[in-house]
Amino acid sequence: MNDRLNVIILKQSDYREKDVLLSVLSREYGKISFTAAGARKITSRNSASLLPYTSARFLFDYHPGRTMFHLRTAETISLRRHLHEDLNASAAAAVLCECADALLLPGEQSASAQMYDLLEKGLDRLDHGDDMTSVLALYLADVLRISGMAPDVDECTVCQKKEVSALSVQAGGFLCREDAAKLGVPASSAADLKRFRLICKAGLSHFDAVIQAGGASWEDTVILVDFLHQYGSIALQSFRFLQEICAH
Repeated sequence: MNDRLNVIILKQSDYREKDVLLSVLSREYGKISFTAAGARKITSRNSASLLPYTSARFLFDYHPGRTMFHLRTAETISLRRHLHEDLNASAAAAVLCECADALLLPGEQSASAQMYDLLEKGLDRLDHGDDMTSVLALYLADVLRISGMAPDVDECTVCQKKEVSALSVQAGGFLCREDAAKLGVPASSAADLKRFRLICKAGLSHFDAVIQAGGASWEDTVILVDFLHQYGSIALQSFRFLQEICAH
């Protein structure tokens, strides 16, 4: 039986002499893998549709319970050319895809539709040349929320006071002045706390409103990556590379 499935290519790796191994994300089946025979041949008609960050339509035979399939043909839906031509945009797109790949188990469908839609929005934003830092921060805030690891930005995580003056990854979010002092956490400015709260509450669907409010800072993104590492045990190698190229 020939099935058609829209997917986003998360990553591609060499497999055997001329084949490739693909990790993709779909709304229907979550994260699944494909082998694509002959995809590295010059004559391959599928190769252009199998690049990372690409949205494509796959033709294959689906079998329930399996998470690895053989690709028959692929058709490009959105190549997102800018993500392959601009180093910074490409590195940021790699962060988005690595994050989705790390958080989802093969075949897991509970959050697959949300993650698919979120990744598609994030990649499209980067492809259109939108502010990279804000896209990253809002995407990560959404990912943490979907995964149940969102920072507590409504009150002090220790005593539940509404008046807050600091942010701590280890404490899970905002802290009041007294608890921040006890834990040795330096105070943050009211503007920084307000901006971080907006990012966590707004998410990527309210990108334009966040930009109008001033956008995200690089420090916001770093903090959200730290939350992912602290509570999801996920160390994003692609983010380290992005930090390196942005430092030059």
